[in-house]
Amino acid sequence: MKNILLDTNIYGLDLERKDVAQSFVILAEDKQKPERKYFVLGSEVVYDEINAIPHKETREKIRELYQAVISGEIRLTDNVKSLALEYFNQCKKNRARITIEDCQIMASASLANVGFIVSDNRNTLRGPKAVESFASVNKKGGLKMPSLIGHEALKSLLLGSGVS
Repeated sequence: MKNILLDTNIYGLDLERKDVAQSFVILAEDKQKPERKYFVLGSEVVYDEINAIPHKETREKIRELYQAVISGEIRLTDNVKSLALEYFNQCKKNRARITIEDCQIMASASLANVGFIVSDNRNTLRGPKAVESFASVNKKGGLKMPSLIGHEALKSLLLGSGVS
């Protein structure tokens, strides 16, 4: 079973693109099966970002999507906050553009041993300097590095052609 964490921007893309919506249908249907292929974890950080969406109708639709696909939620614990701060400081040293929330998402995924973080945020969370910073901190701490993939790679994963 593949453990997946979806970044906030992927939930928003569902409302804009049919191909993303199809991925959510696959994940929601898989959640109902006795022998599942995917286990989608939510994150308290992602849920808080969803709740901060100012447009009520959009916020409610995205909340429904979130609940439809997740099978558990990673809490923002002291360990997550501490690791996120390490990431944030390392990113700043490497001059990577990053937010503390992105670092908290990575920390949540790393501590929960998530296999894939899906984000189309290539400038911050999936930026090369940020990824290098995350990998450095994880290596030092003996943590497995989640694969950071975009929606296109998620589609390949869901359609059985793997992730490159």
